[in-house]
Amino acid sequence: MKMNKDRWISLCLILFALIWIWQASKIKPLLAVASEDVGPKLFPYFAGSILLVCSIGKFFSSKEKGKPFCTKEQWITVGILLGTLVAYVLLLYLVGFFVSTPPMLFALVYLLNGRKKPKVVKTIIFAVVMTAIVFLVFRYVLSVMLPMGILFD
Repeated sequence: MKMNKDRWISLCLILFALIWIWQASKIKPLLAVASEDVGPKLFPYFAGSILLVCSIGKFFSSKEKGKPFCTKEQWITVGILLGTLVAYVLLLYLVGFFVSTPPMLFALVYLLNGRKKPKVVKTIIFAVVMTAIVFLVFRYVLSVMLPMGILFD
């Protein structure tokens, strides 16, 4: 059985559906008025079950033959992106939002542009402006403080 794009996506959706159903099982009703009432779990169970059945069906019905899901270079890019995001989470914890976000945005823009590499100055300006916009939205619109990092507390 060759793992093509449809099968990889189906596997991810099967895993997502299983997590969905598991989380739906944890839903507790606010009022236990009637024991025979279906309660708030019914729709999430139903939706998760349909997603699971359709994903399993797509996994086994996929007949696509052709190129693999990702080339070696694309897998390397995916690995670098995941590494960048893990480093961002660690830096966010250590040095906070303002220090870690601009370099992360710069790296993501640079990596996601593919063969056409962006201009460095424009990318730096973009990263700084986006960091400022996100800060302003979180601080003044949503009234949420962004992490300052344990090194600056």
